[in-house]
Amino acid sequence: MAAAQIVPSPEHSRALLARAGASAAGGESAAQRPGESAAQEDAAASDGLTEMERHPAWHTLSRLPVGLEAAIPLAHFRVRDLVALRVGSVAETDWPATSDIPLLCGATQLSWAEFEVVDGELAVRLTLLG
Repeated sequence: MAAAQIVPSPEHSRALLARAGASAAGGESAAQRPGESAAQEDAAASDGLTEMERHPAWHTLSRLPVGLEAAIPLAHFRVRDLVALRVGSVAETDWPATSDIPLLCGATQLSWAEFEVVDGELAVRLTLLG
């Protein structure tokens, strides 16, 4: 299992926050308050900020670290395999080498990604959000 920390772009953050807000509000946009028209919502969103980004604590909250996990399941890995691990051991997986891997924050899947090497270090590249 490989772990990575990714700082999403503001556009991706806004899209994820909007999608999460719409889910929590039963399909309504998170920025739209009861009684607020779509035109009012559009005007409020025209500055490119979400309601969350307007919150007084956003400056601090937006800088909190978030642990992300890019994991490949090892379907046939057993306790005996774990005990037998040594330097140079290889753990086989049924995951196709060309398939994207899920990128998780806790138990929530945020996106799909692929592994790649950047400046000699392992990294993940987002391939699909949601």
